[in-house]
Amino acid sequence: MFKTILIRALGVVLAVAGLIGASSAHAATASCAAPCTTGNVAVNFSITIPSTLRLTIGTAAAASVAWSVPAANIGDSTAQTPTVTNGGNANTALVNYSVFSNRNANVSVSAVDSLGNTGLVSGANTIPYADITAVATGALSAPAVGGVAQTLTPASGVVDVSGTWAFSYANTANPPAGTYTSTVNYTATQP
Repeated sequence: MFKTILIRALGVVLAVAGLIGASSAHAATASCAAPCTTGNVAVNFSITIPSTLRLTIGTAAAASVAWSVPAANIGDSTAQTPTVTNGGNANTALVNYSVFSNRNANVSVSAVDSLGNTGLVSGANTIPYADITAVATGALSAPAVGGVAQTLTPASGVVDVSGTWAFSYANTANPPAGTYTSTVNYTATQP
């Protein structure tokens, strides 16, 4: 009986030793007899951040900026505030924008339209982009359509700006009746 107990105890000791040996073979280990401090056991950390350039205007759907000039005010130089849909802002007259880049280089934001940058068109008639202005909050002025790009400079290696554009129609001309439309495409570029 004593022999059986001894054989079983020896089996348990060998099994435990096998587990300790197996775990030592697969992991960094430091040990010592108490009281003491073990040696260093390293854990290597790594985080990969991709190079990113992101321009966001309004919401996922294209923002829409629309004016409806009252008949009594046509051409009287009373600036008109638009109604904005998908502008990303609770204030329906504002369009949100944001630019993010972590490439430690200037970002240029420009604006062009598919109609040759002539303006908003209704048949053969045009309202020029010069009649539309934008007041910006934040670091990015709304680039003039077909004009000079706006440049953003990184701070601590990152461009991270956001704000709003409040568009306004000057209403200084007397254009023929119609719905004048265009699509302006904003682009962010980096060298």
